[in-house]
Amino acid sequence: DQKSPVIVSGTEEGEVLGAHSVVVHNLRSILAVPLQISDRLLGVIYMDSTVAKGIFSKEDLSIALALANHIAVALETSRAAQVESKKQALQKDLEVTRNVQALLLPSQSEVNLKGIQISSFYRSAAQSGGDWWSWDIRPDQSKLILLGDITGHGAGAAMITAAVASCHRIMKQLEPNASVTELFERIRVI
Repeated sequence: DQKSPVIVSGTEEGEVLGAHSVVVHNLRSILAVPLQISDRLLGVIYMDSTVAKGIFSKEDLSIALALANHIAVALETSRAAQVESKKQALQKDLEVTRNVQALLLPSQSEVNLKGIQISSFYRSAAQSGGDWWSWDIRPDQSKLILLGDITGHGAGAAMITAAVASCHRIMKQLEPNASVTELFERIRVI
């Protein structure tokens, strides 16, 4: 069994086990103990000697097993802490994405555009998403309501929405008299 601790005494025993490196390196004593959690092998504690046969005892094996158990638990704890840290970082990134997306939406939930009453409510199905809306009164006093829906949910859709919304705002400032079609045509070229 490859997940069982083993003591090998002598090159002959290594030869019987089919361990070519034992024979080549003339190893006289070997102690190997698996580092494992449940049935998952994490590594091995390995010690060898070319000096003498039989230098590792059952007591040495017991000590190595105890060390292996502690090391395996420490490795698993470290791995779990890394996973949790990455999860928290991802949550923080998603929260930032959600907050940035909220900045792109109109700050007022109710707007009266001289004869048109707009009420809004937005809640993404995921932490963030690809939905966007805005309104504007054009230089000719016409009213403009923009709705955008990028396919998908999450950070990717939110990033595309942010890019489109930002480009629209910049182009609107640079060319206030351009039609919506002209603005989005210029955005598409950018």
